[in-house]
Amino acid sequence: MAEEAPGRPEASSHLETWAALLLAAHANFAGQVAVVRPEGAWSYADVLGAASRCAGRLSGLGVTRGARVVIALDNRPETVVIERALALWGFVRVALSPRLHPEEIDFIAADCEAAVVICEAAVAGALRCEATVVSAEPHPAATLSLDALMAEATAPALPAIGPDDLASLMYTSGTTGRPKGAMNTHRNWHAMATRMASILPPIGPGDVLLHVAPMSHFSGSVASAYAANGAAIATLRRFDPARAVAVARQIGATCMPLVPTMVLDLIAGRDEGPLLPSLKVLPYGGSSIAADALVRARAVLGDTLLQVYGMSEALIPVTALATTEHRAGDGERARLSSAGSPVPGAAVEVCAPPGEVGEIRVRGPNVMIGYWNNPDQTREVLDAEGWYASGDLGRQDPSGRIEIVGRRRDVIITGGFNVYPAEVERVIAAVPGVAEAAVIGAPHARWIETVVAVVVREAGAQVGADQLLAACRDHLAAYKKPTEIRFVPALPRISTGKVDKRRLRELYLAGAYAP
Repeated sequence: MAEEAPGRPEASSHLETWAALLLAAHANFAGQVAVVRPEGAWSYADVLGAASRCAGRLSGLGVTRGARVVIALDNRPETVVIERALALWGFVRVALSPRLHPEEIDFIAADCEAAVVICEAAVAGALRCEATVVSAEPHPAATLSLDALMAEATAPALPAIGPDDLASLMYTSGTTGRPKGAMNTHRNWHAMATRMASILPPIGPGDVLLHVAPMSHFSGSVASAYAANGAAIATLRRFDPARAVAVARQIGATCMPLVPTMVLDLIAGRDEGPLLPSLKVLPYGGSSIAADALVRARAVLGDTLLQVYGMSEALIPVTALATTEHRAGDGERARLSSAGSPVPGAAVEVCAPPGEVGEIRVRGPNVMIGYWNNPDQTREVLDAEGWYASGDLGRQDPSGRIEIVGRRRDVIITGGFNVYPAEVERVIAAVPGVAEAAVIGAPHARWIETVVAVVVREAGAQVGADQLLAACRDHLAAYKKPTEIRFVPALPRISTGKVDKRRLRELYLAGAYAP
């Protein structure tokens, strides 16, 4: 697979860009292992050669610098190559969960005017977007397969990439329920990779990050620090606790980023460790973990736990709870209930007096430049001084640690995945016989939060839960489907006539809405 690396443009080699970090890594660690695979390892030189062929293939399809490329793949070694090609040749990464419904992928591809969608074969035939489709395996609806994408092709010259050039669109939703793309620059990614490296154990050749959580989300963000510092990447297609443990032990994984649900699944039925002797750090993020569960996790996983807080609009790490802060001692419960302290160089404030709840705001080189083609919503969250209003509510204690207490927007985080109530409400409300629907999050032992729909039928209608769930299956990713549906005569409202979500949730938790 090895071949001579393409020329390196001097104009971008010393800039604070994601591309510059990667170019330096490929120059400094050319002979080191970059990707661990059962079929044989790929070196940094191998990955750069394959990325150049991938960039050549994309160029041959008419894809130009700045074009958006959607990636909706399971965790695969080839994703490392694709993402390297996008970063170094100036394409824009739009990484999506492969669990999204084809209609959801279509919407995002249309919104960002994607030139290419790279997806699993099971999805390829269901897409209706105008983008060129590349399928993981050969498929009649796809122009290329992954193997063909990395076949011999003339590599275009590496462009000079600047800090303000767009590196990615990270899609997130809001009160409208329609996804919007947070525009992350090469400066943003540089900040993410370097700041993550500063709070992780020293990284270098010999380290192996194992992706078992989706590469499109938190795990892929953590991996930026490893890719920039000579470590290797390994992948597991989908998370399975027993398989994750077996593979991590086999390859000697030193880092394994997880979302909270996966941490709980990993330690289920275990009381003591070390479960993974080679592991140096287990970063987790996406939502919090109960303090008692973290104590159990520490017993099983040792001093490896590192909580990281951030978001699509303000890339990780905004705050961090260090491995040392997970240890037993005075104030343990308060520490473990927090998201840690702002990392060095991060400007973070809670818009409230000390100890009181307020909205968390962030400013710095990790903050997006705005939402793609959405200036109105950009102005709602980004002010003239560059402060991003996160919508998360928190309080800061005297030590500087921030506890996240809720979300101004009604996002539900279930198993580490964001579910936006308006998306689910829109699907349910479209079913004949439904007058209106409201979706809330409720506590769940495994998923941390679960999706609950509270529905009002039209007069005389007999629509049932099975019909509503069928509609959700037809239009939404599986993790967005309600696990409970309650039918009620009316929804509580505030004085303006809007549904009172807080009161709705209180009534549900109090048992007012019987199954």
